[in-house]
Amino acid sequence: MLVLQAAKTRWKHGHHTNPFEVPSIRPSSRMIKLRQLSRPAVVAGALAIVTASVPLSAQRTVVGTVPPPAPLDTAWHATLTGPIPLIRRVIGVRADSGAFRELYQTPAGTSSGAHRHTADMWIKVLSGRQFILMGDLEHAQVQRFDVGSTFVIPANTWHVEWFEEDTLVEIFGVGPMRTERPPTVTRPSAMPSH
Repeated sequence: MLVLQAAKTRWKHGHHTNPFEVPSIRPSSRMIKLRQLSRPAVVAGALAIVTASVPLSAQRTVVGTVPPPAPLDTAWHATLTGPIPLIRRVIGVRADSGAFRELYQTPAGTSSGAHRHTADMWIKVLSGRQFILMGDLEHAQVQRFDVGSTFVIPANTWHVEWFEEDTLVEIFGVGPMRTERPPTVTRPSAMPSH
């Protein structure tokens, strides 16, 4: 803080002309005294400053009683598994009205749980390979799309995708579009036995 104040003062009074140059500042007596303090004293002082800046109601929450444990979650949730894919927006945004175009880069081993979109999606495989199940997922046939392949995922069609190798696809669509997951399902096997 002292260094910043000294730099501002030098700039204000014209003693500093290059905005990219770091000014040289001699340590003040305050800085020297701070260096002479023991480590526990510095930590205690820092904690006092942080605690003083936190509202009292928040301090009580942190210091107060521990909330009761959450009930056992017996619902299954669809999640993305494996490596994390990356999306680069080229034109537009899925959630907004109008056309959108994205590049979707997926590392090998990426997969998605069952989901559907509220608008048609046109896909072109630029590199790698994409596998997909579409429609009635219990009876759907696996489809494989290699480099250069194009296909459409119709609006409101349930599908599951996975990628066995690094893959780059280009996605076109017209928004607004949302992605929907199936509702959570409670499975008897997940229920605790008494």
